[in-house]
Amino acid sequence: MISYREKEMMMVMKYLALHSNEFAIQIADSKNRMSINQEVSKLKNPLPEISDYSSLVEYVQNCGYSTTLRINDLLSQEELNQLEKEYDLIEQDFKEQTGLNKTDIAFIVVAVLLQMTRQYLQPSLDFDAFSSKDKKDDHNESAKKAKDSVDNQKVDEKKTKAGQDQTKGSRYYHASLDEIADINHVPYDTVIGTAKYNVNLSGTNHRVKTLGHDPWLGYLFGTCNILTNTMSLGKDNNFRTLHIGKDATGRPSAIAEANPAKMFEYSIKRFKESKSTVGLAVMKQAYHIKSDEYSKQGIGLPFLQVLCDSSTIQQLCESGIDYAKLDFLGDISKQTMFAEVVNYIISIAHRVTILLQENKTDEASFTLKQLLQKIKKSTPLYDVRTKKVIMISECIASSANALIVGGIEIAAAVTDNTELAKEALGKLDIGGYLSTIIHLFKDIRFISKIKKDFIAKSIEENYKEKLAQLQ
Repeated sequence: MISYREKEMMMVMKYLALHSNEFAIQIADSKNRMSINQEVSKLKNPLPEISDYSSLVEYVQNCGYSTTLRINDLLSQEELNQLEKEYDLIEQDFKEQTGLNKTDIAFIVVAVLLQMTRQYLQPSLDFDAFSSKDKKDDHNESAKKAKDSVDNQKVDEKKTKAGQDQTKGSRYYHASLDEIADINHVPYDTVIGTAKYNVNLSGTNHRVKTLGHDPWLGYLFGTCNILTNTMSLGKDNNFRTLHIGKDATGRPSAIAEANPAKMFEYSIKRFKESKSTVGLAVMKQAYHIKSDEYSKQGIGLPFLQVLCDSSTIQQLCESGIDYAKLDFLGDISKQTMFAEVVNYIISIAHRVTILLQENKTDEASFTLKQLLQKIKKSTPLYDVRTKKVIMISECIASSANALIVGGIEIAAAVTDNTELAKEALGKLDIGGYLSTIIHLFKDIRFISKIKKDFIAKSIEENYKEKLAQLQ
């Protein structure tokens, strides 16, 4: 470690070395003058009268010099050239050890195919979440689309199994199997008769006042409502529960106050008696949420019926802050998660392959446990190769997705095929793009760090070797 005083001395020496040429020129000029008998002028000392070391240091610093050391101050040009040559050799060694070989190329091809298969199989994005209210479907059209997406075969299977339910008929806290299987109607959509219980539901506000319409809590409260023919109300109505039955004309109507605790009790009892019946109720709940999600009124964000009053939820929905957009973001998160799963599988398989190739070269054998330990302790240089495989494969897959979707969009625009354009747009792999960007920033930084460490270690070993030769 060079002390500060040593740095000052080197600064002064540098100044003297650079300015000693001026004094040497004066001496040479005086010598020439003396040889031809000319008058010799008085030599000019470039330095002022300096009596101590601190004054010299101060003078040199005032001339613009500093104690900051540069490699040019310590090494000659020849030594600098040699150092640059050694650095280039170390860089070349790093490239050779982390460069991609045929095995890595094969993994890139497999990874690209897996990512493109994921892009094709994953659920499509629904950009209707960002449509203006006047362009969204009305409830009937939205319900029809949701119904078309229902797996009718699965519903029929559940209904057949639920047919073994021994408890028949409809009564308090017990909906009949036919009522549960009627996928078009849920008890918490009921508006008639609610005014008698100071609830005052309407076609425009019932979604923000009932817990069955909460996109997440609805799977608990809405399912229980379907099983027990009840309606669970939100914060506006102090979380009360109403029985739903038929009025004199046979229409669904609120007929009495109900006990929330008993609603849960009888739902659990129904689950014990017939799990298929409960499964059918859950499917009905999922369908109903889907049918409301992309309609003009939409449904609020999760848990708002518990935390806010209905007017606030309705204002948020009208402002475009609804569950459809949250669901859209959720789909993007799923895309990113699935992309990372593929990356993880490729990473593990790639490292195992490298270790097996190394094992084949060393003619050694190890157990599965030893293999897992070796994977955990794999050298950073192997990790660099794996990171490169992931980065390149993700870039190729993301670029291919963008080009394919873009090409289909152009074709759809030329042929004026709006349905094809919408379908193609839904296949955009936004989550995959995010995964690619994350890996580009994260992995490039990782590779740069490994390269820096590799160069530093190589230089240190190089100089240790040279010191050993000198001893």
